[in-house]
Amino acid sequence: MMTEQRPAQGVTDALTGPAALGRLVRRALLAAVVSGALTILVAALVAGRGAAAGALVGTLLTCATLALGLPVLAWVTRVLPAMSLLVAMMTYLMQVVFLLAAYVVLQRSPEARDAVDGSWLGIAVIVTTVVCLIVQVTGFLKGRHPYFDVEPGEGTEGGSGRPEAGAR
Repeated sequence: MMTEQRPAQGVTDALTGPAALGRLVRRALLAAVVSGALTILVAALVAGRGAAAGALVGTLLTCATLALGLPVLAWVTRVLPAMSLLVAMMTYLMQVVFLLAAYVVLQRSPEARDAVDGSWLGIAVIVTTVVCLIVQVTGFLKGRHPYFDVEPGEGTEGGSGRPEAGAR
């Protein structure tokens, strides 16, 4: 009985490649934008125009920052899979540092401080980040990620390429 051997390369990319990554980024950004819009609406109703401006700036900063993390991580995972955890941790750390630096710069500028409410900026950053991370984690947990890569010729009938047990 002959079975057609399917190519091993590309199997992983079909499950976790650019298309799957694009869907995850779109879902995460959509959830972040929706949560940011709700935060802006609540800020405008509760505290006025300056709070809404703060929530808008916080949402835009967070969406822009978090949108860059997944493509960087996907590229490193394709090139050096062993470094993916380290790069994921460092990418997240750098995103947090960037958001903190942007917050400090906005709060030290008198013009920005008058136009943008810092507390609502912080609230929007926190809400948007938490929602975006929840969507990313849920997407990765529900995604189809193979536990190992299949080498060409392995897993097919008679095509393992390895000697039988006991053969020398």
